[in-house]
Amino acid sequence: MPMNVKAIALCVALLPLHALASVCADMDGFTAPVDQSVPGEAYFLKPKGICLNGQDVSSKFKQYPDDVITGAFSMHNGDGNHFFASVYSEKNNHARIYFLNYAAGRATAVVIFQNQPGKFAKEPKKSMVNLTINFYDDKTSTLYFSTDAWAQARALHVLTWSDPVNIGAPKESFLHDGTFQGVYKGMPVVSTIRHDDKGAYFPAYLLRSDGTEFCAVDTRRQIWQLSPKCLEPGDDYRER
Repeated sequence: MPMNVKAIALCVALLPLHALASVCADMDGFTAPVDQSVPGEAYFLKPKGICLNGQDVSSKFKQYPDDVITGAFSMHNGDGNHFFASVYSEKNNHARIYFLNYAAGRATAVVIFQNQPGKFAKEPKKSMVNLTINFYDDKTSTLYFSTDAWAQARALHVLTWSDPVNIGAPKESFLHDGTFQGVYKGMPVVSTIRHDDKGAYFPAYLLRSDGTEFCAVDTRRQIWQLSPKCLEPGDDYRER
């Protein structure tokens, strides 16, 4: 659910110069180095922390002792001035998405989306458990994020903006019961699990912007995620 927007000033001048120097590279603006010690899959890479001008500012985003920064993504192809970050507290079931802005030497963080702390959704598609941002498509002004929902499938959600300038007022929508695999020509790609009379199979789909399935993807192709192709008419291939 959206919230009343409140900016948090991030002042690196208050941080010691030795603040987790091994985590942060000496780079301008925001960065989010990936934690290579944690196994991850594409679009689900856990950051070591959030850095600003080479210093770790992760603690600024933590409201609870068990808060974990689950994801981070630059708004414009590696531009460190505009960033998204997701944080989740398991104990409090509190998920937040921040928009980070660095301009004219001043850094701020704004919560643009959060759920109600401590309240677990009854419907899996409304679950915010382990919310993780995956990707921002600057061509469609769409931020994709995933949550743990079903026993065998994640839930994919989006934040969209009718006016991208008003970053603090996104619209949240559930998109699909699948695992995010990327965006191809503006269309999200997901993999999921289905069942037929032979048991479980693992299809992938290209989705329309409203979450409906445009087509099933041919997953027999090597690295099919990079350039997904629809199954030909009559081809009912089902990966098992």
